[in-house]
Amino acid sequence: MSAEEDVQALRAATREAHEAIRGLREALRDVAVERRAVQQLLDGIEGRVKRSVGEEIERQVETQVEALTGQTRKAMNMAVEKVFGEFDRIQAILTGRERPDGSSLEELTRRHVARLQATAKT
Repeated sequence: MSAEEDVQALRAATREAHEAIRGLREALRDVAVERRAVQQLLDGIEGRVKRSVGEEIERQVETQVEALTGQTRKAMNMAVEKVFGEFDRIQAILTGRERPDGSSLEELTRRHVARLQATAKT
């Protein structure tokens, strides 16, 4: 082979190398575009999953709060009824409705004081 043929072969190999590099650069750009598209898709999926999970958590919290609200209201009502019942019982004791003879606490106290005074005089 002559020097001229060697130069021609080198030029042809250089052109092939440049074309291969150009093709690789295009393939790299295509891969980068695809990677961005996949990343956007994944980001979209992640966003949808986050929104979906957030919405489900919100629904569950609302359900639990509603259940607790009902239970709390029921417990409060029972406590109020119990307190009212105790006041009614105290009222019955003070007015004498709980005693067989119907004497109020005031009447019992007056009788007791009168007895003490009577025994103190004797």
